[in-house]
Amino acid sequence: MADNDADEPTHAEPSDEADAVAESSTQAQPADAVPSERSAKTLSPETADAAARTPDTAARTSEPAGTTESGPEPRPILGKRMLAWAATAVVIVALAAVTTTLVLQHRTATREQADRAAYLQAARQAVVDLTTISSGSADADIARILAASTGTFHDDFGSRSTAFTSVVKQAHVSTTGTVTAAGIESMSGDDAKVLVAATSKVTNSTGANNEPRIWRLRVILHRTDGHILVSNVDFVP
Repeated sequence: MADNDADEPTHAEPSDEADAVAESSTQAQPADAVPSERSAKTLSPETADAAARTPDTAARTSEPAGTTESGPEPRPILGKRMLAWAATAVVIVALAAVTTTLVLQHRTATREQADRAAYLQAARQAVVDLTTISSGSADADIARILAASTGTFHDDFGSRSTAFTSVVKQAHVSTTGTVTAAGIESMSGDDAKVLVAATSKVTNSTGANNEPRIWRLRVILHRTDGHILVSNVDFVP
């Protein structure tokens, strides 16, 4: 009986054979196969959560660039625009101020030039009137001088006008004056001093016949109600 048992061929149990086949099949699987149940159990909660979110993150990453929503305009750009606007405003204000100043200066210069011309003309005419007198028109000549004068000169000349007219008529005086030069000595507001050089030719009954005379005068002028009048006359050596 013992010999018969030894001679019998040994047969593997069906269950053992199936386990061997399964183990061989498991070893033949590729490296990226699904993790075993034991490996899955060893994952921490954080790792599992990250793994769960990975597909969604990848999907968002793979979205085309054109689908990205544009956010609000960056603050630095807005700040640069504000600075540019402020700089432009400053330039405009500066240009306006410069233009206004230039206009005012031009008006002031124009007004001063007009005043100088008016004072010079008034002084020239006053000297011509003073040095141009004739016995035949003495009353009108004196009246013209008084009409163009004011202040001290008007009062002094007016008080002597009658006696002066009599002398001119009695001596048959005839004098004609000419202004040779004139210039503004000073000018301030409604007052001006003008230096005038003039010559005259005098004829009278005492023997003068177109006798030349030279005059250097300082004519002091004052503007009253828009009219420039002689307020005084001084002889300049």
